[in-house]
Amino acid sequence: YTLVGQDADDFPPVPTPGEDAATFSIDASALGQALDRTIFSAARDTKRPVLRAVNWRVEEDRLTLTTVDGFRLSKITLTLKQAVGSAEGNVPVASCDHLRRLLNKGADGVVDVTIGATLAQFDVGRSLCLTAQLTQGTFPNYEQIIPDSFVCEAEIEVRPFLAAVGAAYAVVKNASGIVRFVLANNDITITSKAEEEGEYAEAVPVLSMRGTARFALDGGYVIELLKAVGVDRITLSVPAGGDKPRLFSTADGDYRHVIMPGVVQW
Repeated sequence: YTLVGQDADDFPPVPTPGEDAATFSIDASALGQALDRTIFSAARDTKRPVLRAVNWRVEEDRLTLTTVDGFRLSKITLTLKQAVGSAEGNVPVASCDHLRRLLNKGADGVVDVTIGATLAQFDVGRSLCLTAQLTQGTFPNYEQIIPDSFVCEAEIEVRPFLAAVGAAYAVVKNASGIVRFVLANNDITITSKAEEEGEYAEAVPVLSMRGTARFALDGGYVIELLKAVGVDRITLSVPAGGDKPRLFSTADGDYRHVIMPGVVQW
């Protein structure tokens, strides 16, 4: 074959974040897991581009990744090896997903990240560098969404919990998608019902608990969380008030995920 090309000098230069950008290094494996735990809860609606992005916020030696879609929120905080000041940027989900695939293919031990005013750059090693245009706009004030006081808390083993929620959600997947949960007597009882499909009920023992509670959540949201969290145990915390979000967190406290409850008749 004879292929006709163009002068390499005509290729546009790769943009850089700028001299005032914040640069830091982070463990590739930890960053990949953080993206796994957050990307899935970004908004799917492209009408609000800022919600179709992962918010990266650096404060001294802490990196926080956050996604929201109006019904749920994922937030994870990672500790950096050294303080780098502060920076913030909304990296599009498509770019973060591409970065995650690069990390899963075996990046070097450390990723060098640079966040500027309009661009973010990720040097994953092996001569691979991803540059992303930041999504402009103000990310929601998510801290006010996360509850901090609870009337009921339970530590739950993820595998049997996921199996029970999956079975319950299969009954209502083509209907409301709502699954009901009751925490009492050292069990979490998962139920669902659809007129054309039938009903399902299963009690899963919890590892520890205090208080009692009942609430309803979108079963699909819970399944996505349990598949992405990557731990054997998770803590479910229920605040007072039926309209407040339910909090799922890991033992180290660095990962938090909230889901808004559904409205049902008990």
